[in-house]
Amino acid sequence: MAPRRSTPAQGCPRRLRCSWKRPNSARCALWWGIKMRRGGTDRGVALINALVMLAAISAVATALMFLAERSRGRLQNLQEVAQATLYLDSVAHLVPMILEKDWKDTDKLDHLGEIWAKPEYALPIDRGLVEGSLHDLQGRFNINWLTDRGAPDMTQVLERLLRRLELPPVLASAIAEYVSETGPANPSLYTNRAIAMQPPKGRLYSIDELRLVYGMTPGHFRRLAPFVASLPANSQLNVNTAPVELLEAFLPAANPTALSRLTEARAQEPFQSVGDFADQARRLIHRDVFQGATTGRFSVNSNWFQAMFTASLGRIKLSRRLIVHRSDQDGHVSIQENQ
Repeated sequence: MAPRRSTPAQGCPRRLRCSWKRPNSARCALWWGIKMRRGGTDRGVALINALVMLAAISAVATALMFLAERSRGRLQNLQEVAQATLYLDSVAHLVPMILEKDWKDTDKLDHLGEIWAKPEYALPIDRGLVEGSLHDLQGRFNINWLTDRGAPDMTQVLERLLRRLELPPVLASAIAEYVSETGPANPSLYTNRAIAMQPPKGRLYSIDELRLVYGMTPGHFRRLAPFVASLPANSQLNVNTAPVELLEAFLPAANPTALSRLTEARAQEPFQSVGDFADQARRLIHRDVFQGATTGRFSVNSNWFQAMFTASLGRIKLSRRLIVHRSDQDGHVSIQENQ
């Protein structure tokens, strides 16, 4: 029986009966080599395609994980903001309670030795801290005194305060014109600005409005802000809480050393009345201390206060400012401004 011969190779250029093991010619051997290499190339391309797909899937998975983590962080921030806001709301309810208790338990004097005047409150909370303080706004210069036509000397008091704070004294007249009923002498200082504006020509409802006064820089405002307030024009200065800089502005005949003796005596025992303040000032400074002074706006109690609180929770930090009024009739406290 004759040996079985191989069939012609599919695609062989010479249609010879040969196989890859025993090609019948060099040309067939070349063809079989190309065929084999083509098969290896196909397998390499498939491997590369698989690697590319794997890399693409990995990139998509990484992107999805990144988006999920960012969403989780955003949700956590929203939760912390909501929780910090609730803490601040709780503190806002505590402020009236503190001031009403003070009104009931004390002799109607307001001074820096009372519980509300503590320099700073600190309350630990879960993963954070709530800090804050209460300030007597009637221990500050009321900008709205400048709107009172019957008290032109208030501009001079403010000018002396500015000098004491090492600020330009000309700001006193600029502020006085800003809140006066007739407005500034040169309205174009405000109307010709990039964003034109009109002065209020009357009471200020926030000291932040002082930022708009001509000549007031951010540095000037930061220095002046702790010493001024925007209250009704009929409010009085509490001499038990006023800082020495403001007392010096109201008592130009007193020198700083003598005023220090007066404030030291006040720290030992607060002034019981305006008359008590006047007697001690004459005794500790000199008998003519009130010469050229403005004394009609003095008091020893307060009705207006400011609360400043900050809640720190995780990466979130929120602040709130309250302006509260306490009635001198029944001690009821109402929140006038909540920012």
